[in-house]
Amino acid sequence: MLQNAGKEASPGNGAPPYTRHCPERTLLYTLIKEYYPVFEAHCAERPKINLSLFLCPFFLSLCLAFSTYAASSAKTIEILLANETPPPGVVFDIDEWDNEALRWAIPLVRSYVDRLRARFPGLDIAVVSHGDEEFALMKYAEPDFKKVQQEVEALVADQVPVHVCAGHAVMSGYSENGFVDYVEKVSAGVVTVAEYRQRGYVHVPITRPLN
Repeated sequence: MLQNAGKEASPGNGAPPYTRHCPERTLLYTLIKEYYPVFEAHCAERPKINLSLFLCPFFLSLCLAFSTYAASSAKTIEILLANETPPPGVVFDIDEWDNEALRWAIPLVRSYVDRLRARFPGLDIAVVSHGDEEFALMKYAEPDFKKVQQEVEALVADQVPVHVCAGHAVMSGYSENGFVDYVEKVSAGVVTVAEYRQRGYVHVPITRPLN
């Protein structure tokens, strides 16, 4: 009986021929191969970091990148504004290795928020900051980033919650209690972005304009 089953499943007896999928040729495999050494080197520069704590958020970040079409944030906003109906919401994703990045990122987000709300009053919008730029929202940073902090507080007052990543802060040697009181601390920023996307929010990564 077993022998007959084997014959029926063999090539030429109705079963499709085996074809190797070649995962090493996929975009995901190629990008991990190219960028993982850079990621590992960055972690090595911070000896207090447990590399394993980064792996899940790192791969979630990759998944978010692959599921978002390659368009600038400005182009995404123009597409949204051209629609007749509003999306369930919009989540702006800021993830930079630059402590100064909120100086340009928050004004850019504010311009998008104002345009989107003018087109779709009451649209749900959120901001997630989970790179080194979030440290500008620490209480100790107020003397150097007073304007940035005022702009973020104004966003929150306009019903735009701003989330910061407590996990990234702790792994970078900061206390999660060091953030200003009006931002919302989350354990992992990429998870929060993913949760918003599951609710139907349009994901808009914020990148620095070239000009």
